[in-house]
Amino acid sequence: LRLIDWGLAEFYHPGQEYNVRVASRYFKGPELLLDYQMYDYSLDMWSLGCIRSRSFTVTNNYDQLVRIAKVLGTDELYAYISKYQIDLDRRFNEILARHSRKRWERFVHSENQHLVSAEALDFLDRLLRYDHNDRLTAREAMEHPYFTPIVRDQGGIQQAAASPKSPFNPTAAATAAAVANPAIQNHQPPLPPRRMSSSSSSGRLPVPQDLLAMPGGVGGASAAADDPLAHQGRTRSFPAERGQWATSVHCPAGELLDELGEHRVESWRSALSAACHGAEVHPVDSPHLSLSRTVILRHHQIAAYTDALRSKLADSACCPVVADKLIALPNDDSQRAGLRTAGGSVRTRSVQRLLDDISGDLASSGGVGFLGDQVVCRSGNKEFMFSLS
Repeated sequence: LRLIDWGLAEFYHPGQEYNVRVASRYFKGPELLLDYQMYDYSLDMWSLGCIRSRSFTVTNNYDQLVRIAKVLGTDELYAYISKYQIDLDRRFNEILARHSRKRWERFVHSENQHLVSAEALDFLDRLLRYDHNDRLTAREAMEHPYFTPIVRDQGGIQQAAASPKSPFNPTAAATAAAVANPAIQNHQPPLPPRRMSSSSSSGRLPVPQDLLAMPGGVGGASAAADDPLAHQGRTRSFPAERGQWATSVHCPAGELLDELGEHRVESWRSALSAACHGAEVHPVDSPHLSLSRTVILRHHQIAAYTDALRSKLADSACCPVVADKLIALPNDDSQRAGLRTAGGSVRTRSVQRLLDDISGDLASSGGVGFLGDQVVCRSGNKEFMFSLS
């Protein structure tokens, strides 16, 4: 972990109040968002957890706390507020709602599962705690089992260094000389020759080869081929080109999975996977109700687009949304006879029967629903959130 930007760094003194207008929004801890000024070093441990998880990315401090509460739960938030006698800003009364604590496994999907282990999730859970006194300290974090492989590798390096024949042995004369005098380069391998671009012959500085190789970079390389596996199997309806900001509007519906329950969702998932000949099936990481098609904007158009949306939604009221049917929507055609999978197309007569059974189950229980009280505009990697009255 490399710490940078020390402009707002402070020495910690117990009992002293500190400015809460610090830290980038995505890494602000609950204590900053709640204007609790008696914070300490544990704030940095929360920020470390945010870097590891990339879970909380919104456009203002109020929505930031709402996003955190949707993951860590509102009951736990109110317990934290009560314990430290924090006065909650009245604006949160309208936007917090009630949310249950989510299991970190909910956020594992095809794009990040290669990074996930039980130790990684436990490490994350012990960093992202409302109560700053419950978070791991830096020393405790270093001793967490998540770092065991690194500690084991370090031990192997130290053991090798103890060997008289090891190049890492500090008693070796050549190594000792190099440490004493960094100017000694005789034992260093020669640097490989620098690869120069054709622009060097014209008197201009050469363009680094890494930049030349970037898709759509200065070297004129072709755009990267679209990989549906990189975004949960979805196929783009537009080319992936630099400067194109895919923009859509939706209403978050994460409460649907909470209302359905993990057991029911898992049973449907396994049944659908079996009906698709073992194809990978999993819930999307952020269920939502689409309110628009995806359109392409240039960067300078985003502000005008979101301002117009904000104006249109200013007098809009929230409304209940009920889902009582499950259907299959293939990407490029309206045929209900086939679904695309990683292995090609499969006939979905059996899939459709299963979807009809699930729809019957939903209808008989009155469906599942949520309160549509927020609208989100996503443009590229930016999100703009609008609360409905």
